[in-house]
Amino acid sequence: MWPLQVLLREIVMLSQLAVGDMSAMDPNFVEPPEQSIKMAVIVVGTVPILLVYPFLQKHFAKGVLLGSVKG
Repeated sequence: MWPLQVLLREIVMLSQLAVGDMSAMDPNFVEPPEQSIKMAVIVVGTVPILLVYPFLQKHFAKGVLLGSVKG
């Protein structure tokens, strides 16, 4: 069980290494550009955070106010 960021980094690293192995691939196979893979990894890593944050925002604000000093 790896954190999501480590798993996504491995995907990017494997996509960079796979460029030399094109001789064994199907001739009709079109490899996606490396930049597209990086952008997809960024979206996959960011979207869960953006979806969960609005529901947990009240807990973050409560924690910040709890430690503040009134005076």
